Amino acid sequence: MMIEVYYMFDNSSWIWASSCPERDEYAEFREDFVFDGNDLKFRISADSDYAVYVNGIYAASGQYGDFEYWKVADEIDLAPFCKQGINPLLSLSGIGEKKICPSTGLGKRV
Repeated sequence: MMIEVYYMFDNSSWIWASSCPERDEYAEFREDFVFDGNDLKFRISADSDYAVYVNGIYAASGQYGDFEYWKVADEIDLAPFCKQGINPLLSLSGIGEKKICPSTGLGKRV
């Protein structure tokens, strides 16, 4: 018997607004998506605190799990915040006490 394991971060990469964020830097990430009325789960993993808004309505927020080599993702049900058709998704994140550099992609306390 073969068991296939899917690791949710295999095709993922960290993104940020600048190439090497400074302490106390914040960023907005916005994307429009089409909602067809079915279930809609959104997974987010952040190396910082985050807040998620759909159609300008607060949907969820969270704080990163500070596990350097084991990252986790939160799953948020966005369907209650959506309307049929195009919906704007906004995620706000902040670096706080960390600095992240592209050479490693990992946050380091400074």
